[in-house]
Formats: sequence, C-alpha cells, structure tokens
Amino acid sequence: MKWISLNYRNTPVVVFFEGEGFVSGTPSRFPAQDLAAEGLVVVSVNYRMNVFGFFSLEDAEARGNLGLLDQYLALLWVRENIPYFGGDGKSITLMGHSAGAASAVYHMVSPKTAGLFHKVIIMSGSATSPWMKTRSVSQASRSIARSLGCLTVNETRPILKCMRDKSTSELMRAFENQYKDGNWTELVLPVVDTFLPDIEQYLPRDPITALEEGMYHKVPVLTGITSHEGAISIARWSDLISQGFANLRQLFVNSIIPSVMNMYGFASHMSSVPEIRTLLEWQYVDNVPSGDAHALLSKILDVTLLILIKPYNLISPTSNHFLRHPAANSYGYGIPWKRYNHDLDNYVVIKSDPNLPPQQPILRQPSTSVVNDVAARYRISLWNELLPKMHNLSVILEQINMLNQIRTEMQLAEQPYRSVMFTLIGFVFLLLVLLVICVVLLKRKSEDRERDLF
Repeated sequence: MKWISLNYRNTPVVVFFEGEGFVSGTPSRFPAQDLAAEGLVVVSVNYRMNVFGFFSLEDAEARGNLGLLDQYLALLWVRENIPYFGGDGKSITLMGHSAGAASAVYHMVSPKTAGLFHKVIIMSGSATSPWMKTRSVSQASRSIARSLGCLTVNETRPILKCMRDKSTSELMRAFENQYKDGNWTELVLPVVDTFLPDIEQYLPRDPITALEEGMYHKVPVLTGITSHEGAISIARWSDLISQGFANLRQLFVNSIIPSVMNMYGFASHMSSVPEIRTLLEWQYVDNVPSGDAHALLSKILDVTLLILIKPYNLISPTSNHFLRHPAANSYGYGIPWKRYNHDLDNYVVIKSDPNLPPQQPILRQPSTSVVNDVAARYRISLWNELLPKMHNLSVILEQINMLNQIRTEMQLAEQPYRSVMFTLIGFVFLLLVLLVICVVLLKRKSEDRERDLF
C-alpha cells in the first residue's frame, strides 16, 4: 500500500512496518494520509506473522524468519521502483511500531540490508524487548506441530507436509492456544539462523550482541515510547475494571502478577515463586491506598509496561528526566546537560583513554520536600512491612519444607516395616490354610475310624 504526496518529485520515503508482537496486525490500521500530506512517499508493508512467518525447526527445510524476509523483499522492491512513484531512493526511512519497531532493529543488524535504508524510527518496541526473547524457537514450533498431531517423527519434511495439509483455521487455533497460555517465552519469533549456509543467513548474530559489538548499520535512529504503553492491555480487563477497587485488586493479584511472572519465566523457579510474588505485590499493590481504583489502575499500567519494555535503571534515572526535560533548567538539575562529542570516540579507540574533562556532580532529580516525603514513606514501608513479611514467609516456607522432609523420611522409613508386615500377614494366612487342611484331614480320619468300628 502506497501513500503519495500530490507534489511528488524525488521526495523522502518512509517504509512502515507494524504488527503486535509478531502475532497479528494489518497496515490498514495506520492510514498514512497525514504523513503523505507532509511531502513524503509512504509504503506500508504486509508480511507474514505468527506461525506463518516464524515457524522454525532451525534447519534449511523450516528456516523461519519468513516475515523478515517478506520485509526484506519489500525493501528491495522499494529501492528498485520507488523513483517511479516520486520517491527518493537515497532517502529511505524505516519506521516501525511494536513488532515493526523490532523488525527495523533486525534489519539494522542484518548484513543483507546494507544500503537499503538511510534512517530508522523505532516506536514502542525493539528487538531487545522482553517479549522478543524466546527460550527456543524450534521447541515452540515443535509444540505447535505436536498440538496439530504432526510431530510423529523427528524429520522436518514429514512435519511440514502434515502441517500443509491442515487448514488455516487449524494452524491459527494451534498457535493461539500456545499464545493464550500467557508464556511469551515459548513463542515462534525471529531466530538467529547460523544453522544455514553463510550466504543464506539473514540474522547471523543475536541482535543484542550485534548492538553491543557495533555490528550494525550506522544510520540516524529516532526512538521513543508513549506515556502509557501498558494501556494496550486495558481492553482485556475492561469489565472487571468497571466493577470497582476490590475486583480490580483481585484481578491484579490473582491474574496480572502471575501473568507477569510467567512471561518473565519466574514460574519455572518453583522454590522462589512465593518470594517473587510477595515482592511484586508489595511493589505494585500493597502501597496503593485502599479504595483508590485510579491509583491501582496506574500501577497496572506500570506493571504491564514492564512486560513490554524492560524497566530503566532505578538507581540513576537520569535518562528518564532527560526525556521529559532535554533543555535542563538550573532548578531541576543545577547545570545543563553535556552535549555528546564524537571526538570522545576517537580518544577511546586510539589511546584507550577518554581524556574527559573534570567531572562535576549533577543533581539526578529535583530534590523537593514532596519527593523526599514520598521516598521516606516508601523506605519506611520497606523496613516495617515488606521485610517482616518476607521473613515470616521464609519461616513458613522453611517449616513447610521441614514437614515435607519429615513426611518423606517417614514414608521411606515405613517401607521396610511394611515389607515385614506383609510377610507376616502372608505367613499367618499360610498357617491358617494349613490349619484348615489339618482340621479337614483329622475329621476325615475320625470318620474312617468310626466306620471301621461298626
């Protein structure tokens, strides 16, 4: 789908990717007339998602990353054909939202895309987001194949043939059943494809490693999130939210927090589940004033945001304030922010010495009595409420473990006695049988004697 400015002649191009977590989406959700009205050529790209785009058994037969390859082919098409639509092939910007943002990062770290774009806009997502990490794409794919009855052998070709014989609705139902389990660490997602020959690899490196090592296309990047990313989940809970504070709190404790623990993989650490759950409840539920549904809803948005985007550094939240106040004033920060200088890179690379000028302390956040008062109450709650609760919980868990251990030892200790008891019972039963036989024989012998006498 292409949106073109009326005055189209060699104008900048925006290639837009969308999609919610590589699960669902359609470009029609984001009509681009407004962007085109600003003098841009906008190309919205359709690509395969979920089981159709990222099913992978990590071999050449089921390679995965088909959704990313769809996007790659779209970029090749744009480079070759966009001049015919008034676009400038030398000014192409990738723009993505959610999974589309993650896609843009994947293309930045792929060696295949050199020269296909010149700028990147990343909105509400990244290839490094928690929902982009899966334990094993091949295992998640095998789970889908198993639910379809196609995992009867370990060979890829028969599995794919079986799946191709299934209807679209059957394939989607198998994927949705896995997706609705709430564990985002067991989904089909983009995969590092080093199992392929070098010439066929699209993602030869993990994106986090590639970014850390500087192995990506050096282009200008604009990135950001909205103020309430977690609001995307409110629609699922709208009925309960309208029922008041008590039901909202019950939803938070019994559904949302377990869901977060599951998505981060905490549920697999069974021994630590109670402590982790207690910490999350204290952080997001216990400090909310009773009856304040608005404050509790705000906490739900916060914890849902942590599912989508990892939390920032709470120790030094400078970046958080910089986003809100890029032009710092003396009241908030004391001195203005220092500008980045590319010469600093050269100092480090050439001499392994940044040669930085003398550092001056910068106030990390506005120090007001209100902030101090809130922080003080929060710290008091830590000592007076959370730590005693954690201590009591650890004592209870220790007692439970001790009781379980004693029960196990008793069961093990009872086994020899049970064997002896069963042996004795068998022996007594045998004696009874012999006794009955003896009585019968004696009776017959007595009858024979009486018959002989007469």
